[in-house]
Amino acid sequence: MPVTMIYKEWRQLTKGDWIQPCSRALQEVDRAFRTFEKTRLIGAQSQLRHRLQEWMATKNGAWKSSVRNHRNAVESLYLQLTRIPPAVHAPAVAAMEAETDKLLRKLFQGARLTWRGEYSRAFQQEARVRLKLTRGLVESPGVAYNNAGNNKIGLLEGVGGTALNAASVLQAAQNPRGSGGGLGFLISTVKDAVVPRAAQGEVIAGIRVVYPNFEKELVAAVIPFLGLGTAAVSTVASYSIAFKRELDSQAVERHGNRVYAGTTPKMGIDAMIKILDRERNAELIAGSLGLAELGGKLASLLADGGIATNPAVGLAGSLMRLMNIMRIIYRDIKERDAANAAIKAGVSLEIFNTSPLVGCYFIACAPTSVVMDQIIGRIGQPGWMDLVERNRKHLIPLKERAVALIHESRFEIRSLAKRPALVAPNKSKLHWMKWKPQNTTWDTHGRCGAVQPSTYGRRARLNRTGRQQHLQLAA
Repeated sequence: MPVTMIYKEWRQLTKGDWIQPCSRALQEVDRAFRTFEKTRLIGAQSQLRHRLQEWMATKNGAWKSSVRNHRNAVESLYLQLTRIPPAVHAPAVAAMEAETDKLLRKLFQGARLTWRGEYSRAFQQEARVRLKLTRGLVESPGVAYNNAGNNKIGLLEGVGGTALNAASVLQAAQNPRGSGGGLGFLISTVKDAVVPRAAQGEVIAGIRVVYPNFEKELVAAVIPFLGLGTAAVSTVASYSIAFKRELDSQAVERHGNRVYAGTTPKMGIDAMIKILDRERNAELIAGSLGLAELGGKLASLLADGGIATNPAVGLAGSLMRLMNIMRIIYRDIKERDAANAAIKAGVSLEIFNTSPLVGCYFIACAPTSVVMDQIIGRIGQPGWMDLVERNRKHLIPLKERAVALIHESRFEIRSLAKRPALVAPNKSKLHWMKWKPQNTTWDTHGRCGAVQPSTYGRRARLNRTGRQQHLQLAA
């Protein structure tokens, strides 16, 4: 039988406590294993089998209970060295290998990436406003942005006070063309430089979802002294999120290398890493912009106390952040359109490269046998089930991270929204089911009822007595 266990796996599985050093016989097994892994010669395999049997002889027949075999490593290696390869049912293996292609077609055949709920509603509202604009029912394009935030741009004028009026560059941003509003002026200023006209409606709809948060940052950024603190806080927050995304990316890569993923699931894992790296880079860009803004505000504080130049620096930083948000949303829209076109043309592995979000859906919805498909070749060999159980623990965090990325995305595949892996648990229902068996009681009339957990003890005793009395009267 061919030896499928590798030396690194052997060392991990036979690792004992720090107070139990390796014996000389076990060291000889390790040395023979390294030689066999380098050469793969029949003589090296025979030498490995001989050294392993010598170590087993030192245990006086109790080698199965040894700490070196607590994960069945010794037994699995011994069987691989001595047993005749078992007969494998070829049609069954072929069916398992074809399961990946069947799952791809089942999940994504006829599927479409669409805006998530809140983004979809914002896009519909933007479309209505643009339709009114073409009919001359609104004054300027900026009103679309004010409608999204219930005219919150007035906060920009009220909170800023005299500080905003001190910078001439902000005079136009406070009330451009009458009804547009400050944020409407910012968006109309930079959108043509970042986004093609055909996609501006969807990009603006995406911005409207994060509109209140961006406006608050804009208000705080242009206020002297306060803008200095907000720039520092936003910079630290961006770098912190970037650091967390880097850790998440490394964790996904680490777990992905241990689940014996084949070509298709490996592409799905790489798609998850791609999304996390993008988010890390976006936060690094935001942190760099915040750092530059902080440096400019510190310089303006030394120059004129921050009264005149601080609002201008804050506005410039807000413009750069807005352009970065537009760039990211437009990139996602292009990937969505390309993925929908690829799916319509025919489901293939190319959709993972077109849209990384599709790869997240595949990892989240795929069963263990599909993700760990490299183990198919080991079915029937000694220790293959132990191998699956040991490495399955790395599959759980992969699926959890894939589900989290799906829920954080701007787009969704609605045909997969009810898949068990993507449905959040109903905690209130689980709590009710937890208390249901012990809360079911009987009242004095023999009727079934339920009580709250806090009053369960006393009410249950009273109801049990009432039930007994009811049965006696009925008899």
